[in-house]
Amino acid sequence: MKRPQKSCNYCATPAAPLATKCQSCGSALPVALPRPLARAVEIQSHWSLGTTGIVTSSISFGLGLLNASGLVSGVAITLLIILWLLMIMPGMLLVSAWLNANNKISSFILKVLTTVGLWWLGALLCFIGSVI
Repeated sequence: MKRPQKSCNYCATPAAPLATKCQSCGSALPVALPRPLARAVEIQSHWSLGTTGIVTSSISFGLGLLNASGLVSGVAITLLIILWLLMIMPGMLLVSAWLNANNKISSFILKVLTTVGLWWLGALLCFIGSVI
């Protein structure tokens, strides 16, 4: 089933599916996600899977180092790491895999397998960062 084309409420200009702002008149477009989250998804959708992997791995390692530093309470950092590893990181990697697959199922499957590997790397980096 094909999705209907997203368009501006004011000037009826067609818009990209992840766009948050009309290219023609500059008005805000209706989005299903909260505006800051939709903007983050839009920015991240232009990255390659490799770039997304580097960013997510760096954030994972940073969370591990933050955990080891003791600057944040143990409960707070643990909840942040769980949120990162179970919701945010997989979402970022899967969006990147989907958008970079170029409508080829074999490419998508390979990118999902790469995503799983990057997710495990992120979990490992969180652990390594907290041990150091």
